[in-house]
Amino acid sequence: MVKADGENPYIEIPQLWERCISDGTVKRIRSAASLGDHGQIHAVLYNNQGERFSYMIGCFLPQNGLPQGFEKLRIPPQIYAIFSTGINPDGQNDIHGLWKRIWGEWFPSYVRNRSLDPSR
Repeated sequence: MVKADGENPYIEIPQLWERCISDGTVKRIRSAASLGDHGQIHAVLYNNQGERFSYMIGCFLPQNGLPQGFEKLRIPPQIYAIFSTGINPDGQNDIHGLWKRIWGEWFPSYVRNRSLDPSR
């Protein structure tokens, strides 16, 4: 988990992914959730407080319960934006590129369009 700010999410979030890949956290998540090598790992941006937010990497809760050392985050039902990095030919995901697209393209457009929506 990382607490990031609106100025550097495209730096802090990819660094978190790189750290979790290199220290074995991603493998532990995959193993705990029986995902194999290519099962989907999820991430969630939550606790949004304007310019600051928390970000967590994880999986759906395994049927055999919460593994030791993991945290549980309840995600309430509502509408969410979902982004996928896909897998590059070298087997690595483009987390850095994805965050640049989210913060540089999607988010500004989303905020602008919501502010123009009279039903909001």
